[in-house]
Amino acid sequence: PVEPKENTVTLGSVYGAVVKLLKARGWRRLKSSTQRPGSADLILGGPCGAGIPWKALRVHRSAGTPPLTSFYRSFEQICRKGLLARTLRRNGGPENTPNWFPTSYIVAPGREEADEERALLRAAHGQRGGDGVAVWILKPSDGGKGANIKVMDTLSQIEAHFDGLEDGSIAWVASEYIKKPLLLQPGSRKFDVRIWALLDANYDVHVWNNGVLRTCSVPFTLDAASLDDPFVHLSNHCIQTQSKTYGKHESATNEVWLKDFDAYLKQHHNSSVEALAVQWRSIIKETLDAAREFMEVDKFEPPYNCFQVFGFDFMVDSALKVWLVEVNSSPAIAEALADEFAKDVVSVAVDSYLGEECGETAFVRVE
Repeated sequence: PVEPKENTVTLGSVYGAVVKLLKARGWRRLKSSTQRPGSADLILGGPCGAGIPWKALRVHRSAGTPPLTSFYRSFEQICRKGLLARTLRRNGGPENTPNWFPTSYIVAPGREEADEERALLRAAHGQRGGDGVAVWILKPSDGGKGANIKVMDTLSQIEAHFDGLEDGSIAWVASEYIKKPLLLQPGSRKFDVRIWALLDANYDVHVWNNGVLRTCSVPFTLDAASLDDPFVHLSNHCIQTQSKTYGKHESATNEVWLKDFDAYLKQHHNSSVEALAVQWRSIIKETLDAAREFMEVDKFEPPYNCFQVFGFDFMVDSALKVWLVEVNSSPAIAEALADEFAKDVVSVAVDSYLGEECGETAFVRVE
């Protein structure tokens, strides 16, 4: 049985497709109001784990195999921008993050450490060339879909922004901007790469072999006048759909599939998607390993076990180096890929957990 909690939350494209598949296989939905959550085999939550009855699961323990939930607790350690930056610091300062993650400063308004972070940011701005040379991208820690993101290249702008934040409000992250991104032709446009990863109940990392580029609609530039233009700097669909040139170069949704990107790389850069995938698989594994102490379920007496699908967003620079931008806890997936992805998720995360035979999938386990 599966308890999708779909009476209270929206599951989204990934777990919605999982429910569709499981129902076709004969699974039935439990009525959460009359049946204990501990009697479920699988509990699916909505965005950010909404609807998963964590407290009830601790009370109503199952006599058999513990239920499997679709979210790890404390996933925020890598899915909130401020916590991701802190997790990757390895108990050091901003300059102690891995070389595949932009140097980032965490400013939590009203907290004592905010002054220290701002002082470090001021020093870094000068070290990187000062106004007009050093460029930073500022994001609210809990933001999504490109909302409220700022690109700035003067210290006075950055200071004014942080000065205007209310004490106790959400933390912001100022990250060094990747000034020389690989640009997609035609149009010399910026893009990012969405890769889906699965963390199973054993905390093993699996990376799906398919992915998608999300492209900007206008040419890239760092001219001062362009820094406020989201169509230049932010490839989020919800932003780019507002551009007059949205859909001009690629599909109607400004997307490029990895197989097409692979052909592009071979033709124009003497490289391949696999050369990049080696990098992003390693980054995904290192990121999840860094958060393991926060996320892993207690193995001694677990009332439940977990798996989770993550959406990792990457940039590629002009030297073909892959950079981690952020991690999404409830990633969407294109309708054209949803059924195939759901089949692979169920095989790796659910069937294997319940001791059933797993079919061949497009997931690559990263050791």
